[in-house]
Amino acid sequence: MAKYSGFNSIFRFKQFSLQQGPGVFRLGSDAVLLGCWAPLSLDGGPILDVGTGTGILALMAAQRTQREVWGIDSLPESAFLALQNAQSSPWAHRIRMFHASIDSFQPHFAPSDILLNPPYFFNHTPNAQPNLTQARHASPDLPLRWFKSPSFSTMQQGNIHLIVPSSSLGIWEKAWSSQAWFLNRHLQVQGRFQGPIIRSILSLSRSPSPPRTETLYLYESNGERSPAFQSLSTEFYL
Repeated sequence: MAKYSGFNSIFRFKQFSLQQGPGVFRLGSDAVLLGCWAPLSLDGGPILDVGTGTGILALMAAQRTQREVWGIDSLPESAFLALQNAQSSPWAHRIRMFHASIDSFQPHFAPSDILLNPPYFFNHTPNAQPNLTQARHASPDLPLRWFKSPSFSTMQQGNIHLIVPSSSLGIWEKAWSSQAWFLNRHLQVQGRFQGPIIRSILSLSRSPSPPRTETLYLYESNGERSPAFQSLSTEFYL
């Protein structure tokens, strides 16, 4: 895989750093939230990070577990950058990066967990940069197309963990329900205490059970992280 040479900033966590560059979707709080919260077992089969971008979710999964982690991205710049970030991390021997779309990626065996921070704009005005349009914007058929993809459809056990805006939760719920996935856990995210729900972080499985629902607010009125958010992210943020 070719090298990415467009670095223009570095974001540092406690145990690893992320190079960022133009044309690649930059690190955001959504990915960090999902990476901190997703219920991942220490041991088990591979973890698949779909649309890896900078590789943030793959690296967080590698830090939290002892498992093999795969990252895929359909944009070559993202796949190359994620690979270089992975190679610079303490877990390079357990992380593999692929330049592939979720529609075409066919692993030799099904992952045990999938991490998904998908494009969150449906039918919005595209970004001026084509690569960022692909990373942030999607057509309404994308959720169902992804849940029908080989990596998703071959999973008969394991879990899918994703974060979506509250405004698009219904589209995603319709897609996963049609493919026999069931909601097990739901974290409702507020920006401020008693504010509106802005994000839903979800854990799905093939087994129906009453979903466990919790609420987390991110920031205090003074802009500092809430105690719950600090506790959730303590192993990552400096």
